[in-house]
Amino acid sequence: MTWNTLTNLSPGDTLTAGEMDKIRENIEHLGAMKIGGTLISALATGVSGVRGAIGTYTGNAAATKAITGVGFQPDFLLIWQQGATNYGCLGLKTSAMGANAVNMIIGYPSFPTDLIISLDSGGFTVGDNTTEGIVYSFNQNTVVYGYLALKF
Repeated sequence: MTWNTLTNLSPGDTLTAGEMDKIRENIEHLGAMKIGGTLISALATGVSGVRGAIGTYTGNAAATKAITGVGFQPDFLLIWQQGATNYGCLGLKTSAMGANAVNMIIGYPSFPTDLIISLDSGGFTVGDNTTEGIVYSFNQNTVVYGYLALKF
């Protein structure tokens, strides 16, 4: 598997057809991989300047829980429940989304404000999602969650 490195790209740059082909090839490589430490390496190799972190945390059912130690303020955050007993929930928040996050329950997207509360300087804060109920949150007591955080 060969990874294509894009160099000297800045936000807002126009990509050539050749650069787009390199991105497509990298995405195909990523599609064949499981989420793990190598995903972050692949993203960082494929796009110059991307920082990433992947990890887990255990919920405590509190109204808010700060997840620290990420090392940067994420621009993109993806959270999922390990073991997938949470109806297949997947949480997504970007730095451009304001107060809302996306809660993707299979066949049921929603946009609560107390799911992923904030993207913080060293990590992020999750809530108990009382809007929809704790079963749809990313902070159930003793439940382990995985996350992928990216900084562009």
